[in-house]
Amino acid sequence: MQTYLSELLSAHPLLAPALFVLVRSLGVLIPPVPGLVLDMAGIAVFGWFRGFVYATVGILLGSMAAFLIARRFRGFALRTIPFLKKAATLEEKLTVKTRFATLLAFRFLFNPLFDYASYAAGLSTVRLSHFIIATLIGVAPPIFVIYYMGHASLISGNAYLISFIALLITLTLLARESA
Repeated sequence: MQTYLSELLSAHPLLAPALFVLVRSLGVLIPPVPGLVLDMAGIAVFGWFRGFVYATVGILLGSMAAFLIARRFRGFALRTIPFLKKAATLEEKLTVKTRFATLLAFRFLFNPLFDYASYAAGLSTVRLSHFIIATLIGVAPPIFVIYYMGHASLISGNAYLISFIALLITLTLLARESA
């Protein structure tokens, strides 16, 4: 998948940024798609900085779409899933500031379940603007590390960095399987 995406992006240099943002967005909307595989293609084609920017935009757009899809079906979900009714009742007791802090903590603590968290946040009453800010704060640091270190490993061939990226990919795949 990574090789195919890299070749596709390289073959269409003018469309590559928009195509990568779209693919990275779909990687959030369709949780089984491993984002790190897409990120490796982004690093290879765009380098660490441009790849980081495009990936962050794609992740943010995909997260917003997942949030809005869940928000659209919030009423139905609350009526039919008893656990969500209880969660909504608990959430109503929180202040807006506490909801934002909780969402931010959720983004950091459950990063391997990031894609699902966007849908879950859409079922809450958190504002879209707060969701976007919390998502950006929660996603930018780990994506920065992945892109910067991934690029460094491609350039230097440093076994430590390559091992780090392999570990990240493995942990992500394991987290997805256990979710």
